[in-house]
Amino acid sequence: MVSQILAQSSPSIKQKNKNTIVASGIDTLELTIGGMVFPSQSYIDNYKLYDELKSRYIKGDNYFTIQFDDRWFQLYPQSSGHYEYLFRNDEFGFIKVFHPNDWSKGCNYKQQIHLKLYTKFIHSCSEVQLMQEIYKICSHFICNPEQAVIQFSRADLHVDITNGDSFFSSADMDNVVTRTRFRDKWFDVSGVQFSSDELKFMDEYLNSTPSYNRGCGKLTDDLIRRMMLSSQNQVSLGADRLIGGRKLQTAYFGNPKVSDVYCRIYDKTEEVKKKGDELIQDIWKNNGYNMIDKVVRVEMSMKRNFIKELDNGSYVNLIDFMNNKHIIWDYMTHKFIRMVDCKKENNIQLSEVSSFWKIVQQAFITPVKCTVRKRYYLAKVNALYQQALGCIKQAVSIGMENNEDVSFIVSMNDAIKKGLTSSYHNGEIFNRRKLLGVA
Repeated sequence: MVSQILAQSSPSIKQKNKNTIVASGIDTLELTIGGMVFPSQSYIDNYKLYDELKSRYIKGDNYFTIQFDDRWFQLYPQSSGHYEYLFRNDEFGFIKVFHPNDWSKGCNYKQQIHLKLYTKFIHSCSEVQLMQEIYKICSHFICNPEQAVIQFSRADLHVDITNGDSFFSSADMDNVVTRTRFRDKWFDVSGVQFSSDELKFMDEYLNSTPSYNRGCGKLTDDLIRRMMLSSQNQVSLGADRLIGGRKLQTAYFGNPKVSDVYCRIYDKTEEVKKKGDELIQDIWKNNGYNMIDKVVRVEMSMKRNFIKELDNGSYVNLIDFMNNKHIIWDYMTHKFIRMVDCKKENNIQLSEVSSFWKIVQQAFITPVKCTVRKRYYLAKVNALYQQALGCIKQAVSIGMENNEDVSFIVSMNDAIKKGLTSSYHNGEIFNRRKLLGVA
Protein backbone atom coordinates (compact mmCIF):
# COMPACT_ATOMS: atom_id res chain seq x y z
CA MET A 1 0.00 0.00 0.00
CA VAL A 2 1.28 3.44 -0.87
CA SER A 3 2.13 5.65 2.10
CA GLN A 4 -0.24 8.58 2.29
CA ILE A 5 1.14 12.06 1.78
CA LEU A 6 -0.33 14.87 3.81
CA ALA A 7 -1.35 17.72 1.53
CA GLN A 8 -2.62 21.18 2.41
CA SER A 9 -5.43 22.29 0.14
CA SER A 10 -5.50 25.60 -1.60
CA PRO A 11 -8.06 28.11 -0.28
CA SER A 12 -10.57 27.43 -3.07
CA ILE A 13 -10.59 23.65 -2.56
CA LYS A 14 -12.79 22.15 0.13
CA GLN A 15 -10.69 19.18 1.11
CA LYS A 16 -10.82 17.21 4.31
CA ASN A 17 -8.97 14.06 3.28
CA LYS A 18 -5.35 13.54 2.39
CA ASN A 19 -4.19 13.50 -1.21
CA THR A 20 -2.96 10.01 -2.07
CA ILE A 21 -1.61 8.61 -5.30
CA VAL A 22 -3.75 5.60 -6.18
CA ALA A 23 -2.46 4.95 -9.72
CA SER A 24 0.20 6.13 -12.15
CA GLY A 25 1.77 4.89 -15.33
CA ILE A 26 1.19 4.62 -19.06
CA ASP A 27 -2.40 4.95 -20.20
CA THR A 28 -1.98 4.90 -23.99
CA LEU A 29 0.91 3.58 -26.07
CA GLU A 30 1.23 3.73 -29.85
CA LEU A 31 4.37 2.36 -31.50
CA THR A 32 6.00 2.11 -34.91
CA ILE A 33 8.17 -0.95 -35.40
CA GLY A 34 10.49 -1.88 -38.23
CA GLY A 35 13.65 -0.80 -40.00
CA MET A 36 16.16 -2.94 -41.89
CA VAL A 37 14.39 -6.18 -41.06
CA PHE A 38 12.67 -8.84 -43.15
CA PRO A 39 9.08 -10.10 -43.03
CA SER A 40 8.73 -13.39 -41.17
CA GLN A 41 8.20 -16.65 -43.03
CA SER A 42 4.82 -17.17 -41.35
CA TYR A 43 3.69 -13.76 -42.60
CA ILE A 44 4.84 -14.58 -46.15
CA ASP A 45 3.02 -17.92 -45.94
CA ASN A 46 -0.25 -16.39 -44.71
CA TYR A 47 -0.71 -13.00 -46.37
CA LYS A 48 -2.54 -14.57 -49.34
CA LEU A 49 -5.03 -16.05 -46.87
CA TYR A 50 -5.58 -12.57 -45.43
CA ASP A 51 -6.19 -11.27 -48.97
CA GLU A 52 -8.74 -14.00 -49.60
CA LEU A 53 -10.62 -13.37 -46.36
CA LYS A 54 -10.72 -9.63 -47.08
CA SER A 55 -12.15 -10.29 -50.54
CA ARG A 56 -14.83 -12.64 -49.14
CA TYR A 57 -16.13 -10.12 -46.64
CA ILE A 58 -19.70 -8.94 -47.23
CA LYS A 59 -20.80 -5.67 -45.68
CA GLY A 60 -22.87 -6.32 -42.57
CA ASP A 61 -21.17 -9.64 -41.72
CA ASN A 62 -18.88 -10.12 -38.75
CA TYR A 63 -15.20 -9.70 -39.56
CA PHE A 64 -13.13 -12.84 -40.05
CA THR A 65 -10.86 -13.72 -37.14
CA ILE A 66 -7.17 -14.69 -37.17
CA GLN A 67 -5.36 -16.39 -34.30
CA PHE A 68 -1.93 -15.17 -33.17
CA ASP A 69 -0.66 -17.31 -30.29
CA ASP A 70 -3.50 -17.48 -27.76
CA ARG A 71 -5.34 -14.38 -29.02
CA TRP A 72 -7.94 -13.96 -31.74
CA PHE A 73 -7.89 -10.79 -33.83
CA GLN A 74 -10.53 -9.41 -36.15
CA LEU A 75 -9.21 -8.88 -39.68
CA TYR A 76 -10.51 -5.64 -41.17
CA PRO A 77 -11.60 -5.77 -44.82
CA GLN A 78 -10.11 -2.35 -45.60
CA SER A 79 -6.57 -0.97 -45.60
CA SER A 80 -5.11 2.24 -44.15
CA GLY A 81 -2.56 4.04 -46.32
CA HIS A 82 0.55 1.90 -46.66
CA TYR A 83 -0.81 -0.49 -44.04
CA GLU A 84 -2.47 -3.31 -45.95
CA TYR A 85 -3.67 -5.47 -43.05
CA LEU A 86 -5.48 -4.27 -39.92
CA PHE A 87 -6.02 -6.55 -36.92
CA ARG A 88 -7.91 -5.74 -33.71
CA ASN A 89 -8.29 -7.49 -30.39
CA ASP A 90 -10.32 -5.48 -27.89
CA GLU A 91 -8.35 -6.92 -24.96
CA PHE A 92 -4.94 -6.28 -26.52
CA GLY A 93 -4.76 -3.60 -29.18
CA PHE A 94 -4.83 -2.62 -32.84
CA ILE A 95 -2.16 -3.74 -35.36
CA LYS A 96 -1.48 -2.28 -38.81
CA VAL A 97 1.05 -4.00 -41.09
CA PHE A 98 2.69 -3.24 -44.45
CA HIS A 99 2.12 -5.72 -47.28
CA PRO A 100 5.18 -8.00 -47.74
CA ASN A 101 5.55 -6.72 -51.32
CA ASP A 102 5.75 -3.12 -50.02
CA TRP A 103 7.95 -3.97 -47.04
CA SER A 104 10.98 -1.99 -48.19
CA LYS A 105 8.94 1.24 -48.32
CA GLY A 106 8.80 1.30 -44.53
CA CYS A 107 12.51 0.68 -43.88
CA ASN A 108 13.69 4.30 -43.78
CA TYR A 109 11.08 5.42 -41.26
CA LYS A 110 11.08 2.10 -39.36
CA GLN A 111 7.31 1.78 -39.57
CA GLN A 112 6.36 -1.52 -41.19
CA ILE A 113 4.16 -2.16 -38.15
CA HIS A 114 2.01 0.31 -36.25
CA LEU A 115 0.86 -1.04 -32.89
CA LYS A 116 -1.60 0.60 -30.53
CA LEU A 117 -1.82 -1.10 -27.14
CA TYR A 118 -5.03 -0.64 -25.16
CA THR A 119 -5.06 0.52 -21.56
CA LYS A 120 -6.60 -2.69 -20.27
CA PHE A 121 -3.69 -4.70 -21.67
CA ILE A 122 -1.00 -2.28 -20.52
CA HIS A 123 -2.24 -2.62 -16.94
CA SER A 124 -2.41 -6.43 -17.15
CA CYS A 125 1.36 -6.99 -17.26
CA SER A 126 4.61 -5.66 -15.88
CA GLU A 127 6.92 -3.52 -18.02
CA VAL A 128 9.17 -6.54 -18.65
CA GLN A 129 6.18 -8.62 -19.73
CA LEU A 130 4.96 -5.72 -21.89
CA MET A 131 8.20 -5.74 -23.87
CA GLN A 132 8.03 -9.53 -24.19
CA GLU A 133 4.47 -9.35 -25.51
CA ILE A 134 5.44 -6.67 -28.05
CA TYR A 135 8.27 -8.83 -29.41
CA LYS A 136 5.97 -11.85 -29.37
CA ILE A 137 3.25 -10.27 -31.49
CA CYS A 138 5.87 -8.76 -33.83
CA SER A 139 7.38 -12.21 -34.43
CA HIS A 140 4.31 -13.07 -36.53
CA PHE A 141 5.28 -10.36 -39.01
CA ILE A 142 9.03 -9.69 -38.55
CA CYS A 143 11.93 -12.10 -38.76
CA ASN A 144 14.10 -11.63 -35.65
CA PRO A 145 11.92 -8.88 -34.07
CA GLU A 146 14.66 -8.14 -31.49
CA GLN A 147 16.56 -6.47 -34.34
CA ALA A 148 13.67 -4.14 -35.17
CA VAL A 149 13.62 -0.52 -34.03
CA ILE A 150 10.67 0.18 -31.74
CA GLN A 151 9.79 3.86 -31.43
CA PHE A 152 6.80 5.37 -29.77
CA SER A 153 4.37 7.39 -31.85
CA ARG A 154 2.22 8.55 -28.94
CA ALA A 155 2.19 7.95 -25.22
CA ASP A 156 -0.05 9.16 -22.41
CA LEU A 157 1.36 9.28 -18.89
CA HIS A 158 -1.01 9.77 -15.98
CA VAL A 159 -1.38 9.95 -12.24
CA ASP A 160 -4.61 9.46 -10.25
CA ILE A 161 -4.82 11.27 -6.90
CA THR A 162 -7.59 11.32 -4.32
CA ASN A 163 -8.90 14.81 -3.62
CA GLY A 164 -11.38 14.54 -0.77
CA ASP A 165 -15.02 15.22 -1.59
CA SER A 166 -14.58 17.60 -4.52
CA PHE A 167 -12.98 18.21 -7.89
CA PHE A 168 -11.41 21.55 -8.81
CA SER A 169 -13.22 24.74 -9.74
CA SER A 170 -12.67 26.94 -12.78
CA ALA A 171 -10.90 29.38 -10.42
CA ASP A 172 -8.40 26.65 -9.57
CA MET A 173 -7.80 26.08 -13.27
CA ASP A 174 -7.05 29.79 -13.66
CA ASN A 175 -4.08 29.19 -11.39
CA VAL A 176 -2.49 26.77 -13.83
CA VAL A 177 0.63 28.11 -15.55
CA THR A 178 1.31 26.54 -18.92
CA ARG A 179 3.10 27.10 -22.21
CA THR A 180 0.62 25.23 -24.40
CA ARG A 181 -0.93 28.28 -26.03
CA PHE A 182 2.35 29.54 -27.39
CA ARG A 183 3.93 26.41 -28.77
CA ASP A 184 3.56 22.73 -29.41
CA LYS A 185 7.30 22.06 -29.39
CA TRP A 186 9.58 22.01 -26.39
CA PHE A 187 12.77 23.95 -25.89
CA ASP A 188 14.57 23.46 -22.59
CA VAL A 189 15.48 27.11 -22.19
CA SER A 190 15.01 28.67 -18.77
CA GLY A 191 15.38 32.21 -20.06
CA VAL A 192 16.63 34.42 -22.87
CA GLN A 193 18.65 37.57 -22.24
CA PHE A 194 19.12 40.69 -24.38
CA SER A 195 21.65 43.44 -23.96
CA SER A 196 20.50 47.04 -23.41
CA ASP A 197 21.54 47.92 -26.97
CA GLU A 198 19.54 45.01 -28.35
CA LEU A 199 16.45 46.00 -26.37
CA LYS A 200 16.79 49.57 -27.62
CA PHE A 201 17.18 48.35 -31.20
CA MET A 202 14.06 46.17 -30.96
CA ASP A 203 12.09 49.06 -29.46
CA GLU A 204 13.15 51.36 -32.31
CA TYR A 205 12.40 48.68 -34.86
CA LEU A 206 8.89 48.27 -33.45
CA ASN A 207 7.95 51.91 -32.83
CA SER A 208 9.91 53.96 -35.37
CA THR A 209 12.46 53.81 -38.14
CA PRO A 210 15.46 52.05 -36.58
CA SER A 211 18.86 53.69 -36.57
CA TYR A 212 21.27 51.23 -38.12
CA ASN A 213 24.37 53.35 -37.65
CA ARG A 214 24.79 53.14 -33.90
CA GLY A 215 24.62 50.59 -31.11
CA CYS A 216 23.19 47.20 -32.03
CA GLY A 217 22.17 48.06 -35.57
CA LYS A 218 21.87 44.61 -37.13
CA LEU A 219 19.12 42.05 -36.96
CA THR A 220 21.59 39.19 -36.69
CA ASP A 221 20.74 35.47 -36.92
CA ASP A 222 21.59 35.07 -33.23
CA LEU A 223 19.30 37.94 -32.24
CA ILE A 224 16.45 36.48 -34.34
CA ARG A 225 16.98 33.07 -32.71
CA ARG A 226 16.79 34.53 -29.20
CA MET A 227 13.72 36.57 -30.11
CA MET A 228 12.02 33.39 -31.32
CA LEU A 229 12.98 31.49 -28.17
CA SER A 230 11.70 34.37 -26.06
CA SER A 231 8.31 34.09 -27.77
CA GLN A 232 8.25 30.32 -27.58
CA ASN A 233 9.00 30.32 -23.86
CA GLN A 234 6.15 32.59 -22.89
CA VAL A 235 3.62 31.24 -20.45
CA SER A 236 -0.14 31.55 -20.28
CA LEU A 237 -2.62 31.16 -17.45
CA GLY A 238 -5.72 29.00 -17.33
CA ALA A 239 -7.17 26.21 -19.44
CA ASP A 240 -7.70 26.26 -23.19
CA ARG A 241 -11.00 24.42 -22.78
CA LEU A 242 -13.28 23.62 -19.85
CA ILE A 243 -15.96 20.91 -19.94
CA GLY A 244 -18.81 20.41 -17.49
CA GLY A 245 -22.18 21.72 -16.47
CA ARG A 246 -22.60 23.45 -13.15
CA LYS A 247 -19.62 21.44 -11.90
CA LEU A 248 -16.34 21.40 -13.77
CA GLN A 249 -15.34 17.92 -14.95
CA THR A 250 -12.45 18.36 -17.41
CA ALA A 251 -9.85 20.99 -18.23
CA TYR A 252 -7.68 20.86 -21.35
CA PHE A 253 -4.34 22.62 -21.65
CA GLY A 254 -3.45 22.43 -25.32
CA ASN A 255 -5.44 21.17 -28.29
CA PRO A 256 -5.74 17.34 -28.52
CA LYS A 257 -6.47 17.53 -32.25
CA VAL A 258 -3.42 19.47 -33.38
CA SER A 259 -0.92 19.68 -30.52
CA ASP A 260 2.13 17.44 -30.20
CA VAL A 261 1.69 17.71 -26.44
CA TYR A 262 -1.20 18.60 -24.16
CA CYS A 263 -2.42 18.07 -20.62
CA ARG A 264 -5.83 17.02 -19.39
CA ILE A 265 -7.00 17.29 -15.77
CA TYR A 266 -10.34 15.67 -15.10
CA ASP A 267 -12.65 13.98 -12.60
CA LYS A 268 -11.80 10.31 -13.13
CA THR A 269 -14.45 9.07 -10.70
CA GLU A 270 -17.20 10.55 -12.90
CA GLU A 271 -15.77 8.85 -15.98
CA VAL A 272 -15.54 5.53 -14.14
CA LYS A 273 -19.19 5.78 -13.12
CA LYS A 274 -20.28 6.38 -16.72
CA LYS A 275 -18.13 3.65 -18.25
CA GLY A 276 -18.27 1.11 -15.42
CA ASP A 277 -14.48 0.69 -15.52
CA GLU A 278 -13.73 -2.04 -12.98
CA LEU A 279 -10.08 -2.33 -14.01
CA ILE A 280 -8.98 1.09 -12.76
CA GLN A 281 -11.08 0.72 -9.61
CA ASP A 282 -9.22 -2.50 -8.79
CA ILE A 283 -5.91 -0.66 -9.21
CA TRP A 284 -7.14 2.13 -6.94
CA LYS A 285 -8.23 -0.33 -4.27
CA ASN A 286 -4.84 -2.06 -4.41
CA ASN A 287 -3.34 1.31 -3.46
CA GLY A 288 -5.64 2.03 -0.53
CA TYR A 289 -8.54 3.86 -2.18
CA ASN A 290 -11.55 4.17 0.14
CA MET A 291 -14.12 4.08 -2.73
CA ILE A 292 -15.53 7.42 -1.50
CA ASP A 293 -13.16 10.26 -2.38
CA LYS A 294 -13.02 12.03 -5.69
CA VAL A 295 -10.10 10.88 -7.83
CA VAL A 296 -8.44 13.48 -10.04
CA ARG A 297 -6.47 12.33 -13.08
CA VAL A 298 -3.64 14.43 -14.47
CA GLU A 299 -2.77 13.12 -17.92
CA MET A 300 0.05 14.19 -20.23
CA SER A 301 -0.31 13.21 -23.88
CA MET A 302 2.84 13.34 -26.00
CA LYS A 303 3.58 12.62 -29.63
CA ARG A 304 6.93 11.74 -31.15
CA ASN A 305 7.58 15.24 -32.49
CA PHE A 306 7.47 16.56 -28.95
CA ILE A 307 9.71 13.87 -27.46
CA LYS A 308 12.28 14.49 -30.21
CA GLU A 309 12.86 17.92 -28.64
CA LEU A 310 13.70 16.49 -25.21
CA ASP A 311 17.41 15.81 -24.62
CA ASN A 312 18.09 15.61 -28.36
CA GLY A 313 15.61 12.80 -28.92
CA SER A 314 17.04 10.51 -26.24
CA TYR A 315 13.64 9.02 -25.39
CA VAL A 316 12.16 8.24 -28.82
CA ASN A 317 13.03 4.54 -28.66
CA LEU A 318 10.57 2.59 -26.53
CA ILE A 319 13.11 1.13 -24.09
CA ASP A 320 14.64 4.55 -23.45
CA PHE A 321 11.17 6.02 -22.96
CA MET A 322 10.17 3.29 -20.50
CA ASN A 323 13.38 3.68 -18.51
CA ASN A 324 13.11 7.48 -18.31
CA LYS A 325 9.41 8.14 -17.72
CA HIS A 326 10.31 9.90 -14.47
CA ILE A 327 12.56 12.36 -16.32
CA ILE A 328 9.89 13.12 -18.91
CA TRP A 329 7.27 13.54 -16.18
CA ASP A 330 9.61 15.89 -14.34
CA TYR A 331 9.90 18.08 -17.46
CA MET A 332 6.14 18.13 -17.90
CA THR A 333 5.18 18.94 -14.32
CA HIS A 334 7.95 21.41 -13.52
CA LYS A 335 8.46 23.33 -16.75
CA PHE A 336 5.61 22.67 -19.13
CA ILE A 337 2.63 23.02 -16.78
CA ARG A 338 2.18 23.81 -13.08
CA MET A 339 -0.72 24.49 -10.72
CA VAL A 340 0.11 27.29 -8.30
CA ASP A 341 -1.52 28.60 -5.15
CA CYS A 342 -1.15 32.26 -6.02
CA LYS A 343 0.11 33.91 -9.19
CA LYS A 344 3.00 36.33 -8.74
CA GLU A 345 2.23 38.98 -11.28
CA ASN A 346 5.78 40.33 -11.39
CA ASN A 347 7.32 36.87 -11.98
CA ILE A 348 4.95 33.99 -12.64
CA GLN A 349 7.82 31.51 -12.83
CA LEU A 350 8.50 32.05 -9.11
CA SER A 351 4.88 31.30 -8.08
CA GLU A 352 4.73 28.51 -5.50
CA VAL A 353 3.10 25.32 -6.77
CA SER A 354 0.09 23.99 -4.87
CA SER A 355 0.36 21.09 -2.44
CA PHE A 356 -1.70 18.99 -4.85
CA TRP A 357 0.75 19.68 -7.68
CA LYS A 358 3.72 18.76 -5.50
CA ILE A 359 2.22 15.29 -5.27
CA VAL A 360 1.63 15.26 -9.02
CA GLN A 361 5.34 15.98 -9.52
CA GLN A 362 6.21 12.91 -7.42
CA ALA A 363 4.01 10.54 -9.44
CA PHE A 364 6.76 8.50 -11.07
CA ILE A 365 8.93 8.48 -7.97
CA THR A 366 6.28 7.29 -5.51
CA PRO A 367 5.82 3.49 -5.89
CA VAL A 368 2.28 2.28 -6.66
CA LYS A 369 0.74 -1.03 -7.69
CA CYS A 370 -0.43 -0.58 -11.26
CA THR A 371 -0.89 -4.14 -12.50
CA VAL A 372 -4.09 -6.18 -12.46
CA ARG A 373 -3.25 -9.72 -13.57
CA LYS A 374 -6.77 -10.92 -14.34
CA ARG A 375 -9.62 -8.77 -15.48
CA TYR A 376 -13.18 -9.46 -14.35
CA TYR A 377 -16.33 -8.33 -16.11
CA LEU A 378 -18.91 -8.55 -13.34
CA ALA A 379 -20.29 -5.05 -13.89
CA LYS A 380 -20.55 -5.50 -17.67
CA VAL A 381 -22.06 -8.99 -17.35
CA ASN A 382 -24.61 -7.73 -14.83
CA ALA A 383 -25.57 -4.80 -17.08
CA LEU A 384 -26.05 -7.09 -20.09
CA TYR A 385 -28.00 -9.57 -17.96
CA GLN A 386 -30.35 -6.86 -16.75
CA GLN A 387 -30.93 -5.70 -20.34
CA ALA A 388 -31.58 -9.25 -21.54
CA LEU A 389 -33.86 -10.00 -18.59
CA GLY A 390 -35.88 -6.88 -19.34
CA CYS A 391 -36.34 -7.98 -22.98
CA ILE A 392 -37.38 -11.49 -21.88
CA LYS A 393 -39.90 -10.10 -19.39
CA GLN A 394 -41.34 -7.89 -22.13
CA ALA A 395 -41.66 -10.91 -24.47
CA VAL A 396 -43.33 -12.98 -21.74
CA SER A 397 -45.76 -10.17 -20.91
CA ILE A 398 -46.83 -9.95 -24.54
CA GLY A 399 -46.91 -13.74 -25.14
CA MET A 400 -49.05 -14.79 -22.15
CA GLU A 401 -52.66 -15.56 -23.10
CA ASN A 402 -53.93 -14.30 -19.75
CA ASN A 403 -52.65 -13.14 -16.37
CA GLU A 404 -52.43 -16.72 -15.05
CA ASP A 405 -50.59 -18.21 -18.04
CA VAL A 406 -47.59 -19.60 -16.13
CA SER A 407 -47.04 -22.26 -18.81
CA PHE A 408 -45.76 -19.60 -21.20
CA ILE A 409 -43.11 -18.59 -18.65
CA VAL A 410 -42.02 -22.25 -18.39
CA SER A 411 -41.89 -22.55 -22.19
CA MET A 412 -39.81 -19.39 -22.47
CA ASN A 413 -37.40 -20.68 -19.81
CA ASP A 414 -36.96 -23.98 -21.68
CA ALA A 415 -36.43 -22.16 -24.99
CA ILE A 416 -33.71 -19.96 -23.46
CA LYS A 417 -31.90 -22.96 -21.98
CA LYS A 418 -32.12 -24.87 -25.27
CA GLY A 419 -30.93 -21.86 -27.25
CA LEU A 420 -27.87 -21.25 -25.04
CA THR A 421 -26.93 -24.94 -25.03
CA SER A 422 -27.23 -25.10 -28.81
CA SER A 423 -25.14 -21.94 -29.21
CA TYR A 424 -22.40 -23.47 -27.11
CA HIS A 425 -22.25 -26.74 -29.04
CA ASN A 426 -22.47 -25.23 -32.53
CA GLY A 427 -19.58 -22.83 -31.81
CA GLU A 428 -21.56 -19.58 -31.84
CA ILE A 429 -20.50 -18.60 -28.33
CA PHE A 430 -16.87 -19.41 -29.16
CA ASN A 431 -17.09 -17.22 -32.27
CA ARG A 432 -18.54 -14.40 -30.19
CA ARG A 433 -15.66 -14.75 -27.73
CA LYS A 434 -13.19 -14.55 -30.61
CA LEU A 435 -14.76 -11.34 -31.87
CA LEU A 436 -14.65 -9.91 -28.34
CA GLY A 437 -11.00 -10.85 -28.03
CA VAL A 438 -11.50 -12.95 -24.89
CA ALA A 439 -11.37 -16.44 -26.44
